[in-house]
Amino acid sequence: MVLKEHELLQIDEQFIHRLLESDPRALAGLSIKLTNDLKEALERLNQNPSNSSKPSGSLAPWDKGAEDDDELTPDEQATLGSDIDKAQPSDASTDLTSEDTNNEHCFQSEGSQEHRQPGRQPGSQGFGRTQTLEVTETKHHRCGCCTVCNAALAPIEKAYTGFQTVNIEFGNANKPGVQLSNTHHVY
Repeated sequence: MVLKEHELLQIDEQFIHRLLESDPRALAGLSIKLTNDLKEALERLNQNPSNSSKPSGSLAPWDKGAEDDDELTPDEQATLGSDIDKAQPSDASTDLTSEDTNNEHCFQSEGSQEHRQPGRQPGSQGFGRTQTLEVTETKHHRCGCCTVCNAALAPIEKAYTGFQTVNIEFGNANKPGVQLSNTHHVY
């Protein structure tokens, strides 16, 4: 995708009219970008296990049944239907209420714990990296121009977000050993 969500939210009818009046070439470029993004979004939307590497388990339950029915031939569907008709009906009206009331204490005894979700529980102590490394390099990532209309952007002095990456640098004959470098990326 060429255009990000924030950029798409800025495009409205007024923006398109202003762009048409000021620079029709920029509007044509924007139209091409929007067309390419729309085609890519439609390709992603139409992906399924038969035309992509998506696993078959990613299908919604209502899509699984329809796909399975399409794969069966009419003869197989007829045999499947006759097998179901011949099967004995199951007794769905079994009375379990008396058992449930007698065994209710088994599931809700005072000493038993509730089912917990896997992973760290809310409120428990977390263990993260406590060591802080000295920043050895700072990289600024700035936008050069607007991706919508290709207009030059004024430099912004305020950093909005950033993160740090720690890299291992192996030594050489002059400086043996292993060094850690901490790069601070600023956006």
